[in-house]
Amino acid sequence: MPTTLFLIGAVVVGVREFSASAKLQGRVDQLKQAGEPYDNASHDQWYRNHTHSEGMQAWVQILDSVSATSQLGAVDSLPIVGNGKELSELDPLSEWQDKPRVEEYLTE
Repeated sequence: MPTTLFLIGAVVVGVREFSASAKLQGRVDQLKQAGEPYDNASHDQWYRNHTHSEGMQAWVQILDSVSATSQLGAVDSLPIVGNGKELSELDPLSEWQDKPRVEEYLTE
């Protein structure tokens, strides 16, 4: 009797596992056909294809130079972003000379 119950349970579990595996494989096939990422490798490739690496490489170089030189005390010699001309304050009540161009752009 226990052996029969065990075999019935094993068959039920096996059928459920096979069904779940077939369902998952069907979904993966749908994603592959649609060109959607479906696993780690395809997600990595998808993000690489949709990311511009030029800016990322520049930030990596900046961060690497800062981390490599911070122990040497050379951080002060790096250029500081934003050290140019200060921005002028806008007066919300004054007439804005670019207002027609901006309105045209926003309308478009």
